[in-house]
Amino acid sequence: MANGSALTPTTTNSTDTALARTNTPTTPVDVSDKTLYPFRVKHLGHETYTLYATRVEDRRLWCEKIMEAKTKHAAALFRQNAEPFTLRVIADAAFANDSWAGHQKSVLIKGTSLSRAIDEVDRRFAHVAKPVPICRAKVNCATTFFQADGRMKTLVGTDYGVYLCESGGVRDWIRVLTSPRVTQLAVLEDFNLLILISDKALIAHHLDVVCPMGGNVGAAPAIPHTAAKKPPQKLSGQRDVAFFSIGKMKDRTLIFYKKKEGLQSIFKILEPVLSRSSTAAIRSASLGRTSSSRIHGSTDTFREYDDFTISTDCTDMSLFTSSIAVATTRGFEVLNLDKKTPFAIPNLDATHTIAVARRLEGLAPVGMFRLPAEESTAAGARMNSFSGTTSSYSNNHGSNGAADAATEFILVYEECAIYVNKNGEISRSVHMEFVGKAKAAALVSGFLVLCDHDFVEVRDAQTGRLKQIIAGREVRCLDDGRTGALQELALGGSMGMANEGGKGTVKIAMQHPELERYQIVVELVANMGVLR
Repeated sequence: MANGSALTPTTTNSTDTALARTNTPTTPVDVSDKTLYPFRVKHLGHETYTLYATRVEDRRLWCEKIMEAKTKHAAALFRQNAEPFTLRVIADAAFANDSWAGHQKSVLIKGTSLSRAIDEVDRRFAHVAKPVPICRAKVNCATTFFQADGRMKTLVGTDYGVYLCESGGVRDWIRVLTSPRVTQLAVLEDFNLLILISDKALIAHHLDVVCPMGGNVGAAPAIPHTAAKKPPQKLSGQRDVAFFSIGKMKDRTLIFYKKKEGLQSIFKILEPVLSRSSTAAIRSASLGRTSSSRIHGSTDTFREYDDFTISTDCTDMSLFTSSIAVATTRGFEVLNLDKKTPFAIPNLDATHTIAVARRLEGLAPVGMFRLPAEESTAAGARMNSFSGTTSSYSNNHGSNGAADAATEFILVYEECAIYVNKNGEISRSVHMEFVGKAKAAALVSGFLVLCDHDFVEVRDAQTGRLKQIIAGREVRCLDDGRTGALQELALGGSMGMANEGGKGTVKIAMQHPELERYQIVVELVANMGVLR
């Protein structure tokens, strides 16, 4: 750690740390006839401080002692079972940076969740040479799904195409699509479809073509002749789609995609339609006429279900049972498919909300989530659905009046979050301040996961307390878990499967802390025994 190593300690109460090298002064500085030796300490989410030691030995000792303290802190957190999430490596050698110029090697603190995940992979492949990267492009998105044969697979989208691996394979990745600039993808298992955005166009692929069943892991199996005849379907115009969301509303699976026209955001809604043979097969399965454990249909048709317009730019969408929350440049707006009349939340007309309004001024909205009940949070945060009218967007299916009145939602902005009730009114006098600046957010097992460029911040959604920090470089959220969660909910199940890793989990990518030329992809797996 000599010669200008930069220390990157976490903030107060943070739980996962890393040391990283930066462009730190390496030459001594003469001040008042004294030679000083600089090193930098970065406060995550805040500033980088340059400190000076009077001797080279003192600078080295400072670095060693800080590393020692951080290592002991990580060990204590692990011993106390205090981290809400453990990490599981999805890919550590498959994806490299397109250029390693400017990428600086980090120093990994032993005992952190990231360190333990990397060590697990290293032990697994201790006697196997690291493979050559299969892709040298930025990893943009990821999703996990089950094939009809019950095998769990993971897809990753990059600027150079889509890559596939059987879950747990880590280094058995293959390219299955050469689509350029894939920025978002999702799998509709019930319709045997892969939906993705490639070069700002919304495209649907038959899953049998992208991921045919059978074959050896790490080798592309032969595509059946019938599947090879199914070409991809372009669902949008040319280079005009920003993002899409998929949800089950009014007993229909709907695909919402956003495109921009001038200053307006146009949302188109599509409904995939099962073929007659698929419908018959699923009906037969429901009557017990087949022994297959998972029945998937197929579709060649998408019906234009509806559309609506928001008179400003939109960056995110949260789907609930019958209501839609849209993050716009003006804040959050809520509407439903019947009236399509958006109304803004939170309601800041009351005099006691002046301080909140002042705090939210100029902050970009990130996402809206329903706050799980405390008892469901302790049991594993069972997913909650969300329905209502344009004046109320609470869950009113099978809930009593008291529970409905207590319903709360979290509105996440880039620097803080606030709590609102079912009418969009401020429900708590305090708000949740973040350490960093959130670029993406997710709500998993009662914890709010926030992704900054340099770290992942995890907070208790009920109390707002900081519970975990996962430090890194070039951190980005690949999968917020919402698509998998909605599909599980549509099947009437809880998120128990997702808690074991896979569907419904948050996936992130970052620069590999030990191999600066590589990108590491990990998923956050809920630690159900965490001390809250």
